[in-house]
Amino acid sequence: MGTSTTMSSAAPSSSSSSSSSSSSYSSNHDGVDGGDVVYCDAMDVDCMSFLLPSSSHGGNDDDVDVHSSSNIRLDDAILAAELVARSDVIETTRIDANWRTAHCPTSMVTVLSSGSDRRIRGVRLDAYPIAVCGTSTGDVYVIDLEDDDGVVMGMASGAHRAGGRDVISHGGDGMDEVGGGGGTIASCEERAMKHLYGGLDCGGVISVAISGNVVASSGREGGARLWRVARGLGRSRDSRIKKDDVYSSPTSTSSIGKTYERLVPICTLPGLRGTIVTRLSFDSNGHLWTSCYDGTVRAFDVSEHADDVGEDRAAALVDDDDDDARSRRPPMGSLFRSDFADSVLDMHLCEELKLGACATADGGAALFDMTDGQFFVGIMPFGASVAARSVLIMRRRMGMGHAVVCGGSDGTIHVLPLNIDPNTGTIDREDPFVLSDGHDTAIRPKHVGPVMCMTSPGDGRFVSGGQDGALRIWDCSEADDGKIETKCMYALTGYKLWLGSAWTDGKRLISDGGENSIVIRDFSRERPGTN
Repeated sequence: MGTSTTMSSAAPSSSSSSSSSSSSYSSNHDGVDGGDVVYCDAMDVDCMSFLLPSSSHGGNDDDVDVHSSSNIRLDDAILAAELVARSDVIETTRIDANWRTAHCPTSMVTVLSSGSDRRIRGVRLDAYPIAVCGTSTGDVYVIDLEDDDGVVMGMASGAHRAGGRDVISHGGDGMDEVGGGGGTIASCEERAMKHLYGGLDCGGVISVAISGNVVASSGREGGARLWRVARGLGRSRDSRIKKDDVYSSPTSTSSIGKTYERLVPICTLPGLRGTIVTRLSFDSNGHLWTSCYDGTVRAFDVSEHADDVGEDRAAALVDDDDDDARSRRPPMGSLFRSDFADSVLDMHLCEELKLGACATADGGAALFDMTDGQFFVGIMPFGASVAARSVLIMRRRMGMGHAVVCGGSDGTIHVLPLNIDPNTGTIDREDPFVLSDGHDTAIRPKHVGPVMCMTSPGDGRFVSGGQDGALRIWDCSEADDGKIETKCMYALTGYKLWLGSAWTDGKRLISDGGENSIVIRDFSRERPGTN
C-alpha cells in the first residue's frame, strides 16, 4: 500500500493526545506449588491493583498483611489479563482522541490500473482486512487490504452490466415488468439511477456485501447474485484468505498485473429479477437482506450456500436460463418480505434492537421488525420532491438511547431520536419517535448534493458521505440545557464526487471515492512523538 497526501481534513485547532504512565515491577519466580508466582512491591499502586481476593489464597482479610510483599501473590495469567485490559483502555482512549482531533493517516489500496476509466463503486467489509468492492464496469473484487503481495484475492469479471439503457429480456419473454412506478427494467433503471446517483452516475455495480466466504452483489440489470470467495474462510474475525485456499478455476491477470482466481458463482436470488436491488446487507444469522426499488425488503437464508461447489455445478450456476441448472440448485426462497409506500433507496440493520430502517424515494424513513420483516411505522422528515437517500440507526452516548439518522437527496441530514424502553431494550411501537412539536430535526451544515452513505464508529458518533466529496464526522452530546446536540466536528475532504460508500470498525474508516483505489483512514495510529 502506498500513502497519499491528496486527502485532507479540517480539524479543530485544539488537539489532545492520550498518555499513559508505566511502573516498574520487581518480581521473583520461585515456582511455588509447581507454578510461577510473582511477588511485587506492596507500595506499588499499579501492582496492588492486581491483588487477589482473600478467597484465592484460602484465608480471610484479617489474615493478610497487605504491606508485606511476601503475602501478595499474583497468578501470571490473571496479571497478563489485567495488563491486556489496561492496554485496551489506553488504546480506546487514544482512538477516541484521534476521532475528536482528525488524526487519521491515510493510505490507498490500488485495485484497478492507473489511467483506466474504471472506478471503484462501493466497498464493504465483514471484518478487516477482507473487503469486497464493485467497479464502474460491473466487476466484483475481493481484496485483502493488508496483503502487499497480491492484493486481489478473487474477481468476477463482468458480473454486472456496466451501464447504458439496454433493454433486458430473459428467455425470449420480452422485457421484465417492474415495480417502483411500473414499466420495464430499462425505464426502471433510468428512474432508479436518478434517485440513487442524481447526475453523477458512472455506471457499474450498485451494491456489494460480504459475510465470511459468501459475497453478494447487485447491478443495474436487476436482481442480485451470490458468490463464494474461498474454502474455509468462515466467520472468524481473524480469518484471512490464503492463496492456496482459493477455488481452482481458471486464473486471470488483474489490471494491476497480479494473478488471481475467479470468484465461484453460487446462484441468483429468486424473485428479484424484475427490480433493482439498492442495498445488500448480511446479519449475524446468515440472512441476506435486500432493499429494492420496487418498494420491498426481503430476507434470504444463505447460510447453506457457503459450502464448496464443484466446477461442473459452478459452471451450471452461471447459466441462469438453463432449466436443468436451476433444478440442481439448492432451494431458496425469501424468509420475509415487507412492502413500503415507495422505492427503497437504502437500508440499515440494527441487530441490537432487532430493528431495520429504510430510506424511501418519497422522503420517508421507515422501520421494520427484523424478527418477521414487517414494516410498522414511517415518518416523513423531508419536504416535497426530496428523496431520503441514506439511513443509519445509531447508538448515542451512554444513557441517551438510539436515533435514526437519515440523509436526503438535497444534502440535508435529520436525526430522529427513538423511544426505546431502557428495561427491555425494545422500541415503543405506539410512539416510536421522541419528537416534540416544532422541533427541528435537521442538523447543519448540510452536504452539497445527496448524502450517499452513513456509518457509525461508536456511541454518539457517525460519519456521513456526500457527493460534495467529503466525509463529515458528527458528534451527538448533551447540551447545557439537557437537549441532545449534534454537531459536525470536521470534514475529511479530497474524495471524488462519486464517493458512495463508507465502512468503519471504529479503528479505521474505509471508503470508495478514490478513483481506482480504496481509501483507508487509520484512527488507531499513535501520534508521532508519543509513547
